[in-house]
Amino acid sequence: MKRRTFIKKCSLSALYLSANSSLLSGCQTNSIRYSPLLDSNERELIVSPSEFNQQSHIFLSHPTQADPICVYKTNEGEYTASLMDCSHQHCTVELVDEHFICPCHGSRFNLQGEVLRGPATKGLTRYTIQQVGNTLRISLR
Repeated sequence: MKRRTFIKKCSLSALYLSANSSLLSGCQTNSIRYSPLLDSNERELIVSPSEFNQQSHIFLSHPTQADPICVYKTNEGEYTASLMDCSHQHCTVELVDEHFICPCHGSRFNLQGEVLRGPATKGLTRYTIQQVGNTLRISLR
């Protein structure tokens, strides 16, 4: 194979891989975000428990933060809500199985946002959830 042909094929392969990787990254579950209702005082996010009929968790857009809030329904029927912002250096954590993992430095958190492995020493920001009738109210206070 001639050098020019080899370089052309390598360049086309690299272009193909970079184009497809950007398409595949859009398929990650962490990219799904709901824009929940805000109460009139904008201090609570409101979602329906029916959102969890087909899935164990949802990602909510936070009204003032760049990172989403993950609301997770445990096997026991309890709900947890954590801001997906690593307390170490503020990378967006990812939900992997039943843990939050920071892709930047490997910190690991449980579903309650508590540190399981550093370098983070402080847990994720957590939010209180109250079930009122057919709604879940996530307090932003």
